[in-house]
Amino acid sequence: MSIASVNFAIFVSSRVNDPRVAEQISSLFILPILGLLFAQLAGVIIINVMVMLSFIGSMILLDIGMIYLGATIFQRETILTRWK
Repeated sequence: MSIASVNFAIFVSSRVNDPRVAEQISSLFILPILGLLFAQLAGVIIINVMVMLSFIGSMILLDIGMIYLGATIFQRETILTRWK
């Protein structure tokens, strides 16, 4: 999850013009995780070993894809000259 959140922040920061906006939009990444936490606490979903293993596997695949995409999108010079 930390790799995915860093990559999401890279995606956002490469598209917006202000670092504060990038930080605020990147914080939206945590909302689905909080939704899962509250659903687990309320008993709406049951998280067992198989659910966790499938989640881990899908996160690994998602992280690999996000790393490759983030490496192609991120352009440091453009970000530094565009931000105010």
